[in-house]
Amino acid sequence: MRKYSIALLMLALTALSCGKETPAGEAPGTPSITRKVVLTATAPSVFKATVASTGVVSWAAGDRLGVYTSASAIRPFDIAWFSGASATFVADLPSGETPASVAVFPYSSFKSYDGTQVTVAYPSAYTYAEGAMLSPMAAVLSGGTLAFAHLGGLISVHCDDVPSDAASFRLTAAGKKITGNFIFTPGAGMSVSAEASASAGTVRVNFTPGTAERTFNIPVPAGTYSSITVGFYNADGGLIYDWTLLEDVTINAGDMFLREPSFATINGTPIDPDNTRVGLVTNADTGAGIAGVPVTDGYTYTTTDSHGVYQFVAHADARCVYPSVPAAYEVPLDPADGEPRFWKTGSKRNDWALKPRTGDWTNFSILSFSDVHFFNKGEDQTDESTKYNAVILTDINAYLDGLSDNKVIILNTGDLVTNYTHQLAATRAEFAKIKKGGITVPMFPTIGNHDFTNDDSRSSTLDCSVDWFPVYGPLQYSFNVGNAHIVCLDNLQYAGHNTGGYGKAMAYDKGITDAQWVWLQADLNTVADKAHTLLVLCVHAPVMNNDWTHAADLRGVLKTFGESHILSGHSHYNVHRQFNNPTWNGLSGGTSHEHLQNPLGSLWKSSLGNDGSPGSYHVFTVNGAAITRTLFKAIGSADASNQFRIYYGDASYHDPVADTHTETGYTPKSDATDGKVHFDWKTLWEQGADGDPSGKLIVHVYDGGTRGEDINVYLNEGGVRTPMTHSTLTHRDQCAFSFFWNSFDNTANWAQTYWQCKTQNWWYGPRPSSGDWKVEVEFVEPAGSRWYESSTIQTDYTGFAWYN
Repeated sequence: MRKYSIALLMLALTALSCGKETPAGEAPGTPSITRKVVLTATAPSVFKATVASTGVVSWAAGDRLGVYTSASAIRPFDIAWFSGASATFVADLPSGETPASVAVFPYSSFKSYDGTQVTVAYPSAYTYAEGAMLSPMAAVLSGGTLAFAHLGGLISVHCDDVPSDAASFRLTAAGKKITGNFIFTPGAGMSVSAEASASAGTVRVNFTPGTAERTFNIPVPAGTYSSITVGFYNADGGLIYDWTLLEDVTINAGDMFLREPSFATINGTPIDPDNTRVGLVTNADTGAGIAGVPVTDGYTYTTTDSHGVYQFVAHADARCVYPSVPAAYEVPLDPADGEPRFWKTGSKRNDWALKPRTGDWTNFSILSFSDVHFFNKGEDQTDESTKYNAVILTDINAYLDGLSDNKVIILNTGDLVTNYTHQLAATRAEFAKIKKGGITVPMFPTIGNHDFTNDDSRSSTLDCSVDWFPVYGPLQYSFNVGNAHIVCLDNLQYAGHNTGGYGKAMAYDKGITDAQWVWLQADLNTVADKAHTLLVLCVHAPVMNNDWTHAADLRGVLKTFGESHILSGHSHYNVHRQFNNPTWNGLSGGTSHEHLQNPLGSLWKSSLGNDGSPGSYHVFTVNGAAITRTLFKAIGSADASNQFRIYYGDASYHDPVADTHTETGYTPKSDATDGKVHFDWKTLWEQGADGDPSGKLIVHVYDGGTRGEDINVYLNEGGVRTPMTHSTLTHRDQCAFSFFWNSFDNTANWAQTYWQCKTQNWWYGPRPSSGDWKVEVEFVEPAGSRWYESSTIQTDYTGFAWYN
């Protein structure tokens, strides 16, 4: 809580005499002969021009009085000697002219004297000077001495943590005139009084931003005040925050207020001193507070009130605070690289000025990928940044430049590095190269298991994300675009450290904690109209067909929105999973989806995923609260036509080394004529209801889906279309399996462990009987059908890239 002090001290008053009115600095004439006049002055016993916080008084160098003289002029007298409350002031006066009756300090405040009443000025703006108070005082001349008394009171406010961007401090009195000219009658009990006003009076103290601790001293006329507020403003005049300092208070001449306020306010909202995170969320264009913005520390949620103010008690482990930015506003970006920087780490006060979105974002695009694994520099590993710049970056930027508008965001579902987490900052610079029209497209990442530190002295999920947080922020967060609510959630939990492998990775269990589940429910409850909202949930480890902690709960939330999609990665192969349990369908009745993504390839070394699909990314077209088009985009393809691969069901691919192998779970065919290991569709196709693949045409549709929903595959022979059958079982891509087996020098363990990934992305039918044929694949989507065709047969496993 900010500390402000006000204490009450009383001043003695001294009677004054009268004279004749003359404006400040004006004289009827200037005689040619001058003489030096010396006056002795005493200040009141409490505060004056310069005073310590204890109330000790002292005159200061540069002090100047305005003295009314026998020539009906106001003459300046400059300080010549001073010691504490005593001083002498001197002036050169024309011959015969003498000090007459009344003096005012400071000189600039003395405006006029008509022989009966004195007019003094209270400025509306000051330039900050440490310790300077300059509260107007007056005195009558008596035997060459001046005994000054205060005309009003003084409010002194000490602030020990001035906002770094503050450029002025302002004091405002409700319904009172507190600046301008005021009149008093010299004599016993003289003072000036605040005048009633239809508007509030304001005094501004300007200063250079940057100093954390300042004391502001504001002179005000005497009077009864219903409310006095003070606040800080930036260089553009925008309010940073304010608070009510005094209410229903009477200020007498000579009163000095230096007190601890009973409460502070931000933008008119009282702040509970027990709250540990407070702040203001404003519209960057108007400066007005934004109501209803969800704000979280990653553990609990609150929302801003009608003034745009939030406050709550943060969790003991909270490292930052951040809003779930509403759809009407842009997520804050770092001006240095154009990437998201929406979290703040202030120990108590954190504010946001959100920029309104321009244009209609009801329709926009999401470009999504996973497992880039930058800076993978272990034994026998490649530098993924080289591949990224040479292959994926060029492909993505070319695709983005082909989009008709700039309404696009990027979602990355983890494993940005391979345990060398000191390189995370460098990955941010690499991703900032993804641009459209020369402008960085913001990327929102989800942490992967390889993004946790390999420092084995760390012993918790939070602790192991120590390198991630400064670069990419919190482990779970959300934001809103158009009618979409997007959540990025860590679903990997600390389980020790691996002793070997790639950089001693953090060992992990898949799942989310109870605390994360509570946070997620609170986050989803910030969405008012779920039935008309698209939910996009980003995690690293896949959700469907897993039973890790709260996986079923995550699947359960899908049905609470109009349409839901999960984006995941981790397994390095492409699977479009369609949740076939009707209880998981969205409120609109649509199927919930999970898109498991494979960007560069299997185990970071090839152009193929474990399932045989090309290295890829996805582009989702969002229209309203639905994804109306899901495009699988193969990296390196000139266009989006690389959607499937065709095989003959009796094809065989074999190991060029003269050896035979028997592997657990399946038996490769051993051909006695050449003694080599063969992998063929007949032996390794899990036949079941799909039957013997011999004599059949087999089609691998990379993004086919577990249910094959809205996808039609045809054999078009001689212009006659015959529907092909969608497999009810899972199968592996035998061509890709052979490629990986041979690329790993016949290392059966690698092939057995990593390259047997199976999918339901298969269609099959009779082989064509003529040369006039082609396979046609139709994606039936709300945005309209997409057709792709090919008659190229994959005859061997060569032609795929292997990165050395």
